[in-house]
Amino acid sequence: MNLRMQHYGAKLVSYQFYNLASGPKLALDGLIYTWTHTKKETNPWWRVDLLKVYRVIRVTITNRPSHALRINGAVIRIVFVDRNLAVDGAATQSSTFPGWFAEKAIDSNRGFQQLNTRCSSTLTETNPWWRLDLRKVYRISEVVVTNREYGCTELINRAEIRIGNSLENNGNKNPICAVIPAIPAGESYRYLCNGIDGRYVNLIIPGDMKTLALCEVEVYGEGVTMSHIFVNKTVRSTNTF
Repeated sequence: MNLRMQHYGAKLVSYQFYNLASGPKLALDGLIYTWTHTKKETNPWWRVDLLKVYRVIRVTITNRPSHALRINGAVIRIVFVDRNLAVDGAATQSSTFPGWFAEKAIDSNRGFQQLNTRCSSTLTETNPWWRLDLRKVYRISEVVVTNREYGCTELINRAEIRIGNSLENNGNKNPICAVIPAIPAGESYRYLCNGIDGRYVNLIIPGDMKTLALCEVEVYGEGVTMSHIFVNKTVRSTNTF
């Protein structure tokens, strides 16, 4: 199976591409007469995120018809990153714009295919929120948020990422991991949470007339043992007379 064609909607990055006609997606379009092109720089690179973990047997590279020597010395690296905890969770949100369901933000598709059905969105309302139930407690190291690629990209501005075990106010009073100032169109930004323990990951935008749209939310961390969870709990004994 050609993962290149299957994941044409995957997140593609090159450090600095030459111009809009040489962007990173051209390396996956199936055409031999288009190509990507970085600027002349130190250690230029290109990366594709397959969105899932695969056993890679072969990588095929097609060189450009001119300036063919530029590919000489290129190194192919395949890297496995930590498992995305979000894909095993359950998502909900304060309201739903038709077709833009909460679970679209954890479907392992960052929204670049079939845009209108691959992202989540609330209605325009006061304090819109989205919540992920990880089903058990994890120590969260980072959260990755992908913004929509076309139109209204400013909707994500000032969203709060909250992590914890409480469902008070729908989980929106849990500790803050980060506040998102802005995310450019179609970009994925990483927010470090420094090991906050929690089962619920919330994103909320405080204020009136707000809309929360998310193309993907990824959560990375490690399991927490129950002995650690309860170490700070106070046990109240009851004496019977």
